[in-house]
Amino acid sequence: MSKLKTPKKPKKAKPVKTIHREPGKRMSRKERKLKEKRRKQMSKHIDRAMGFVAIVLCTVSAILDVKNNKDS
Repeated sequence: MSKLKTPKKPKKAKPVKTIHREPGKRMSRKERKLKEKRRKQMSKHIDRAMGFVAIVLCTVSAILDVKNNKDS
């Protein structure tokens, strides 16, 4: 006879780390590090998005230039 396995209990979710804090409270080193890390992440995302936009604009302008030269 085989033993039936009992289902495992789901693990409790860890509390989400936020960069927001209570007003009037000094920022701890951990909070400061977390905030700086998040700021760097966001600036990296913005830089990458701007790069994609620049590539798309260059491609579109090149296509329009070729199209205009064919029309002439």
